[in-house]
Amino acid sequence: MRCYSEAIVCFEKSVSLNPGSYSAYAAMGFAKHLSGDVDGAIDSYHEALSRKPEDPFSSEMLTRALSEAVTYPRSSVFAAIDDLDADMDMQTQRRGIGSSILDGLDKADKSYSVTEDVDMSLA
Repeated sequence: MRCYSEAIVCFEKSVSLNPGSYSAYAAMGFAKHLSGDVDGAIDSYHEALSRKPEDPFSSEMLTRALSEAVTYPRSSVFAAIDDLDADMDMQTQRRGIGSSILDGLDKADKSYSVTEDVDMSLA
């Protein structure tokens, strides 16, 4: 089932209709947390706790989310996978750029060698 994005939309609507509701922020944080958006979850748990500081659920879940953020930098493993995909795309693009740069360096190196040979023969 895992309809986290739909749940988040519902909780955002709930928060917009009743901005003082700590439980809507806590629920939105939990949905974000389950979806892998740890940074968004942390923000929502903070919002819930700003409305009801003694809320045990938000407090516990904030602790867990902060622990995950420290253990798995960049919010989640899913973000790291997305970054790896983006890096691979960049490397593929750079291969074309990199090879032309290397070709240019090879040409420059060969022309330097030719100039050096000419200078040596003049001496």
